[in-house]
Amino acid sequence: FWREFAVAGQEIHNSRGAQKSVEKSVCDCFPTIDGDVGYRTQAENGRASSQTAGWLKAAHWLQVKSSLCKLKSLKQQRQKTMRKTIFESSNLKVIYTTSLEHSHSDRIVVGFRSLINTGEPHETGESETTIRKAGADALHFIPSGNRWYQYEDIREALDAAKGFTRRYSHVVTYGMSMGGFAALQASRFFNADLTIAYSPQVSVDPNKYDFIDEGWQRKVRGASFLWDSLDNISKTARHVVFYDPFHMDRKHVAILRNHVRLDEVVVPFSGHHTWRAVKHAGIGGALLTRLINGDQDLSWARAAIRRNRRDNPTYQNNFCARLQLRMR
Repeated sequence: FWREFAVAGQEIHNSRGAQKSVEKSVCDCFPTIDGDVGYRTQAENGRASSQTAGWLKAAHWLQVKSSLCKLKSLKQQRQKTMRKTIFESSNLKVIYTTSLEHSHSDRIVVGFRSLINTGEPHETGESETTIRKAGADALHFIPSGNRWYQYEDIREALDAAKGFTRRYSHVVTYGMSMGGFAALQASRFFNADLTIAYSPQVSVDPNKYDFIDEGWQRKVRGASFLWDSLDNISKTARHVVFYDPFHMDRKHVAILRNHVRLDEVVVPFSGHHTWRAVKHAGIGGALLTRLINGDQDLSWARAAIRRNRRDNPTYQNNFCARLQLRMR
C-alpha cells in the first residue's frame, strides 16, 4: 500500500512535468482552426488559443485526478478486504478472508472445498466470492488431496481456525459433497448456528457402511479415519441439506435424519451434483447469501428448483432412466 502511495505521490509531484508531455499530445490531437482550410498545431500558430488552453488545463487535472483515484481505490480495497493464510501444511491450507462490503462482519463462514483435481494448485475456497459479497467473513479449508480431510493435522488446523471464529456472533459451516461431510463434522466444534451441506456423506469408511461409492473408497484407501464420527455433528445447529432422493446420497441423509434435525431441500433427479441443479435454477448465489444472512424461508428456493428443472438436461436424463427401470 505505501509503495503504491509513494508512486501516486510522485506522480502528483511530477504533474507539472507530466503536464508538458500531455500538452504536446493534446496539441497534436486538438489543433486550432485559424480561418484557413486545414488544421495547424499550437507550435505552428505560435500562440495558444483559448480552446487549446482549455484542453491543456483539463488534461492536467485529469492526470492529477487519475493518481488520486488510484490512491483512493487502493486504500478502500485494503480497508474492505483481507486475505491471509492462518495455517498451512503439506495436507491442508486454511485461509482467512474478510467481506467486500463490511469491514467488521458479525458472521463468519467456515467453508470446506469439495473434490479437487490433485496435482493442480488450489488457492481459492468454496464459493469464496459469493461469501464475500454476502457480507460475511470466512475461513476456507483447502486440502491437498481427496482424503475427506482425514489428516493427522486436521485438529491443529481446526484449532487455528477456532481462534478466529470466537470473535463472531454467528458461525456457518458450508460445503459440497466431501466439503459437506467436513461442514457437518465441524459444526459442533465451531458451535455453528447453521450448516449448509450439498449432497454430504456421513462417512466414506467402508468398514462402517456397505453403500459407500467405490470411487470414493479408492480415494480414501489406506486412510486412518481420525475425524469421522456422528458425535461431531452439532445437535443444536440448523442443518440445511440438499440431496436427490433417487440417488445413493439418500442413505447418508437417512442416517443424518436419525441423528440430528434436518431442514431438507429435495432436488429430484439431479444426481449427486445437486448444486448444479440449484445453479441451473439461477438461484445459487442468492440462496447461499440469504442462508448465510439468517433467512429461514426455503419455499422460494424449492419453487425455483421445481420451476426450472424440466429444461435441465440432467433432470431429463435421470428422470427417463428412472422411468425405464420402473417399466421393466
